[in-house]
Amino acid sequence: MHSRDSTTLEKAEILGTPYVPSSFRPQVLLQVNFPSTGASVQLGNELTPAETKETPVFSFVTEDTESSYAILSFDPDAPSREDQKFGPWRHLIQGGLKVKPESTEVTVTEESLSPWVAPSPGQGTGLHRYCFALYKQTQALLPMVEQAHIQGNERPERRTFKVADFAQQNGLELIGFNFFLVSDGARTGDKKAFANDSSICSVMMAFSFLPHSFSARTVEEWSRRAVV
Repeated sequence: MHSRDSTTLEKAEILGTPYVPSSFRPQVLLQVNFPSTGASVQLGNELTPAETKETPVFSFVTEDTESSYAILSFDPDAPSREDQKFGPWRHLIQGGLKVKPESTEVTVTEESLSPWVAPSPGQGTGLHRYCFALYKQTQALLPMVEQAHIQGNERPERRTFKVADFAQQNGLELIGFNFFLVSDGARTGDKKAFANDSSICSVMMAFSFLPHSFSARTVEEWSRRAVV
């Protein structure tokens, strides 16, 4: 657990919402990267639509390598932060994530229930918060036909995603979170960006989550991935 995570989520008005309860404290550090552009998600940093087109790649550290994990990605600010009538807008549902023992490498063992749709905020709608919630699975995700809270993957069907209800139906336990900001064009430089300026903070956070059983080689690998 690292207090910096929950503090940042509180400042970003994510903690204490229908999708992240006020009691939530992260158990793992979730890394989210877009390899072709070199962009990474760092708890509220600002990225551009061009940097986030491809399906993201995930990594995290856990001692429980027997369990499967799921990631839900959504934008609560649809169509805007001031008018959230279509939010949370569903961007990704990916279950069946497995972590190799003594590694940060994540493999995907299930097809995506909702494939990645890249950010495309409407013109003049300001900064949107694009969220990634990491869950431990107690069961496989139900097939689409058995889902009570999602109907399909067409764009109108992705609106008003009931994140907590979906998690409850599918036996998901929230253990990690990350998010970034995107507007409809270039970076705004808005002071509402919540990311830490120094990459050293990312390294310290990564080390705080590493199990004691990890080897020096794995620690070295994780430090390289944490510094972007």
